[in-house]
Amino acid sequence: MWLWGNVWDGNKCNSRDGGPGTTTPVDSYPAGASRYGVMDMAGNVWEWCADWYDENYYRYSPARNPQGPSSGTWRVLRGGSWNFHPGIVRVAIRYRYNPEFRFFYGFRGVVLRLPR
Repeated sequence: MWLWGNVWDGNKCNSRDGGPGTTTPVDSYPAGASRYGVMDMAGNVWEWCADWYDENYYRYSPARNPQGPSSGTWRVLRGGSWNFHPGIVRVAIRYRYNPEFRFFYGFRGVVLRLPR
């Protein structure tokens, strides 16, 4: 469920469950890093994704590399934030919000593997 495994550990990310009640610098929870060394993908701040949100999109989207609808009102967020409980601070959680609001949001960078 989480980057570190299937058992919740509040010491591995910044969430409502034991966090300081605000954002923290990246690398503040090294034990919660992904197997690729990526920090803060769960908790701390929601990550903006480029996709527009559609509540029903996954019902008809392609199985590989779904990119969201071509337009919308809300942008997709992932990962939860410091003020959410353990069930929400997971990379699989998909949420939406107005892209003009920036209180507890960051961004999620993506590196595409280029053909050799």
